[in-house]
Amino acid sequence: YSRDGKTQVIANGYYQICGYEFESGKQIWRLSNGGDAPAPTPVIANDLIYLNSAHGIFSPIFVVKPDAKGDITLASDSTKNQYIVWSVKHGGAYMQTPLIYDGLLYNLNINGQLTCYDALTGEIRYKESFKEAFSASAVAADGKIYLSSESGNVYVIKAGPRYKLISKNSLKDNCMATPAISGNRLFFRTQHYVIAIE
Repeated sequence: YSRDGKTQVIANGYYQICGYEFESGKQIWRLSNGGDAPAPTPVIANDLIYLNSAHGIFSPIFVVKPDAKGDITLASDSTKNQYIVWSVKHGGAYMQTPLIYDGLLYNLNINGQLTCYDALTGEIRYKESFKEAFSASAVAADGKIYLSSESGNVYVIKAGPRYKLISKNSLKDNCMATPAISGNRLFFRTQHYVIAIE
């Protein structure tokens, strides 16, 4: 993350999530009580840092200001502080990186539970369950959100604060990789194929 000519590296780590000075490696801030096997990538949007993880006793989502300093760990009874804009204690994703698109945060869990939040306030807009397993992160283009399940079902939903399923399509193969978007094509990597859809 770069701001005002300074770059920091954000690490979604076990024991602590941290921000480091890029040039020196010096720790700028730290945050405890994340999941104990953090896989999701931090996301920068709205001039904020979005973090999630879910494994062990903690499964939070944290939204951190980039000017954070020192230990910014939340008090046990709090969901925000000087540097944390909003958070949820339970509901973060184990594998999937959150998607922030048109002012909303889409958080997809491995069990198929999708929660849509207002990205700035943390207000829940809707919850929907697909009742199957997901490892891939959600992607978005042209006002649509694409969610690929492990069994190869691709759910296409309308972006926005109300849930609307546009279509459900089968890749007819197992799929654990996040789709890629290039131009007007979607690329899916399944167990046996690479599939391009225009």
